[in-house]
Amino acid sequence: MKRLSDVLGLLTSRQPSCPQLYIYSSADKVIPAGSVESFVEEQRRTGREVRACNFISTPHVDHFRNDPKLYTSQLANFLDDCVLTCCKSSSYEYC
Repeated sequence: MKRLSDVLGLLTSRQPSCPQLYIYSSADKVIPAGSVESFVEEQRRTGREVRACNFISTPHVDHFRNDPKLYTSQLANFLDDCVLTCCKSSSYEYC
């Protein structure tokens, strides 16, 4: 658990200001959901735009296989709202 808290401490202090999406599960035995939720709240407290989706019952990194529609919709909505919208409103030729 100390190793996880060291990693979370490092991640918390070095996050860019761009929007973030966290996909996780309460059933994950590798990364506890409570750790993800605490991290998300900490990022929100610093003013970052953060989205999170708890898949509740899927094992570690198995979310797409268990619910591809929900997984895909989370990614598509995030990309559309946070990335593509930004590109459309900028003067960048390539996005």
